[in-house]
Amino acid sequence: MSTFVRLLGRPSIQRGNDELEPRAGKTSSLLFYLAYRRGWVARDAVLDLLYAETDEPRARQNLRTLLTKIRRFPGARDVEIEPGRVRWAVSTDLVAFEEALADGRLPLALELYRGPLLEGFAPAPSGSFEAWLELERLGLEQRWHDAALELAAELDAQGRHRDAATVLARALAAEPLDESALRLQLRALASTGDRTAALAAYEAFAERLADELRMEPEAATLRLADRLRGGDVDDLPDD
Repeated sequence: MSTFVRLLGRPSIQRGNDELEPRAGKTSSLLFYLAYRRGWVARDAVLDLLYAETDEPRARQNLRTLLTKIRRFPGARDVEIEPGRVRWAVSTDLVAFEEALADGRLPLALELYRGPLLEGFAPAPSGSFEAWLELERLGLEQRWHDAALELAAELDAQGRHRDAATVLARALAAEPLDESALRLQLRALASTGDRTAALAAYEAFAERLADELRMEPEAATLRLADRLRGGDVDDLPDD
C-alpha cells in the first residue's frame, strides 16, 4: 500500500483510505522533512535539524529513540533506516507541483499549491528546523507567485481577462503589496468592463500601503488609477 504526503497547505499523511494529520512534534517534523527531501539524509543532518541544542551523546540517543518511534507510526513503516542515514521516498504533492512547473503546466501547478509549505505546522523551537522551514517556505511561495503572474499574463493575452483577474486576486492575497501584480489585476478587470471592481481594488491597495508602510502607490499605478477614474480604459498604459 503506497503512502502519499501532502506538504503544501495543511500537511497530512495518506495511506490507502486513511489520512492522518500528525500534531506538531519531533516525530512529525522528521517525517515531513524526509518527505520533502525524499533522498537519503545523513543522521548528522537530522541531529542539527532537531537536536542542535542538545549535547551530542544525548542527541544521538534521542535520535535512535525517535527513529524507533517512527517505525511504529501509522503510514511511516516504509521509512528506510541505515547506520548513518535515513530516507522516506514517498510520493508528495510537492513533487507533482515541481513537475508541473518544469513542464509549463501552470494551471495544474497553481491547483496543487494549496498553501505555504507545512501551513499551520509550528513545532516547538529546537535545532534548525524552524529556520529551514521558513527558508524553504519563502522559496516555494516565490516560485508559486511567479508562476501565477506568468499564467495571468498568458490568460490576459488570450482574452481571458476574468480568469486572469481571478489568478491575480489569489496572488495578491498571498502578497498584498505586490504592486506589479496589482497593475496587472487592474488592467484585467478593466478589460472585462468592470471598472468599478478595478477602482475598488486600487483603493483597497492604496489604503493598505498607507496604513502599513506610510507610502503612496508608485507613479505607474497612480497613472493607471487616473485613467480608470476618467473612464479611459481602451489603451491603459504599461508599466
